[in-house]
Amino acid sequence: MRGYDVYSMIVKLISPTSQPLKEVENVDTSELASKLGGVTIFRKGRTDVITNGKVTLEYHEDGSPRRCGGQGDITAGSIGTFLAWNHIREEKNKKKQEEVKNKPPREKGESPNETSTKKGGDDNSLEKEEEEETMPTPGPLLACYAGAVLTKTAGLRAFEQSKRATTTSDIISHLGEVFEELFPAQDNMFDEVVNEFGEMIEDIIDVQGE
Repeated sequence: MRGYDVYSMIVKLISPTSQPLKEVENVDTSELASKLGGVTIFRKGRTDVITNGKVTLEYHEDGSPRRCGGQGDITAGSIGTFLAWNHIREEKNKKKQEEVKNKPPREKGESPNETSTKKGGDDNSLEKEEEEETMPTPGPLLACYAGAVLTKTAGLRAFEQSKRATTTSDIISHLGEVFEELFPAQDNMFDEVVNEFGEMIEDIIDVQGE
């Protein structure tokens, strides 16, 4: 079954219509994500669309022109890896936030160096302001974007080498080198790579948007 058929069938299940499947495929992906309760949708194609209904990312770079079967499996497996990385990262951040939250209150007469130097407002209000200013991209969207970059880059390199004889195995053979370029092993310092995962993908998104 073709990709657009699956997408169109989901759309018709959520919003019944008499339109042909080929026409229904043009329904906005972010609208579908919203109707499904804010789930993250990865809609692969010439341009990969990733959205949760509120935030939408698009990856426009080319992959392998040879559409051999199995590229979706590589993408799904890659996204699974990055989702696990993101989960580890978020759990660590939660732990840090809890540690800060559970710190004993500052005692009267503490050294100014040990107290906040911000004037007007407490630390909590300042943190809220900073969060509102940064508004990081949701982790699942970053994981999907990373999967798109990894799969398409490896696919393009495989095609440059094998041309029309390219198979999924050829793409897999390039995953390691592309993975290392995107997320260097850094002397097996896995924790550092995972901690910086979000920032790395945000940087790639910024470059693609220029």
